[in-house]
Amino acid sequence: MQAEGDRWAAVPDWRADRHSIRIALALRERLDVGPGDVVAMSMPLRLEWPLIERAIWGLGATSLPVRDSGGLVGTAPGVFFGERGTLDIPDSVLAAENTVRAAAEEGDEAGVASALGDRSAAIASWGAKKRAYRWVNTLGIPFLVALFGLFRWRQRSNKKKTLKL
Repeated sequence: MQAEGDRWAAVPDWRADRHSIRIALALRERLDVGPGDVVAMSMPLRLEWPLIERAIWGLGATSLPVRDSGGLVGTAPGVFFGERGTLDIPDSVLAAENTVRAAAEEGDEAGVASALGDRSAAIASWGAKKRAYRWVNTLGIPFLVALFGLFRWRQRSNKKKTLKL
């Protein structure tokens, strides 16, 4: 689909293939993306999304959709490249990504749909863990510091009561 004035018009398959190939060439030449790499995409859902994913998969890399409100680490929407250790992607997400790719290569549509569901569940689980970690850092640590301060204050006030002059 592409915009033609106020309407959307269908794009022939060969045009979509051509766009994916151009994106793949740009990723390979400019960012040196290759087999085994992980590419994180941070942008709103757009029609270009599947083209970019096809380009990434065509290079043998793994795509990682990042749909935070502010983009990846507060940057503008775009495509980001990094090593697996840099992004710290859980093995469950990578395994689900490989299952999707294997099912797509075999042409198994039911397998692709099932694997995409597993991938979504793995990404949701990863997101829940990140949210819990943020809450612990945001509220848990300051709460413990305040609790320690309260404990110390109580110890000092008890010492003052028992102190005889």
